[in-house]
Amino acid sequence: MNEIEEARKKEIRDQWKMLPLVVVLFVLFVGLYVVLLQESVYIRGEQIWGATKGIWFIVVIALGGLAIAFICLSASVIFYIGMIAINLNTKAHPWKPLMLSVGILVLGYSILSMALYAESFVREHADVINSWYEYRIGEGFIHWIVSGVWLHGVIFLTLFLLGVIVICMKLPFWAKDHANFIKDRKKIS
Repeated sequence: MNEIEEARKKEIRDQWKMLPLVVVLFVLFVGLYVVLLQESVYIRGEQIWGATKGIWFIVVIALGGLAIAFICLSASVIFYIGMIAINLNTKAHPWKPLMLSVGILVLGYSILSMALYAESFVREHADVINSWYEYRIGEGFIHWIVSGVWLHGVIFLTLFLLGVIVICMKLPFWAKDHANFIKDRKKIS
C-alpha cells in the first residue's frame, strides 16, 4: 500500500510541475481563438482578412510549431541521453548526443526559415488568395462551412503541436524509467 501511495503522490507532483506550462498554453489557445474570430488582423503593419487569415495561421502554426518542437527536442536529447547514461552507470559518447542535437537544431532552424518565408509569401499575396476564395466559394452556407473547418483545423493543429512540444520537453524526465527498462531487458537477456 505504501508503494502505491508513493506512486500516486509522485504522479500528482509531476502533474503540478506542468501547471505553469498548461496556463501559458491555455492563454495562447484562447488568444488564438479570439484572433481567428476577428474580422481582420494586422500583422507586421499589413491587414490580413478573410481566407488569407486562415491560411496564414495554418502556415505559421504548422511550420512554426514544428520548428519549435525540433528546437525543444534538440535540447531535450542532450539531457535525456545524459540522464540515461547516469542511471545506467555508464558514460555516453561525448560527441554523438551533441551531433544528434545539432542536427535536430539545424533541421528546426531550417523549418523556421521556411515558415518565415511562407508567412511573408502569404502576406504579400493576400489579395490574390482572397479574390480566389471569393470567386470559388463565395458567400453563404458553403463559406461558413469552409471557415469553420479552417478554424477547427487550426485549433486541432495547434493542440497537436503543443502536445508534441510538451512531450519533447518531458523527455528528460522519463530517462530514469527508460533506464530501468533497459536494465530489466539486460537482465532478461
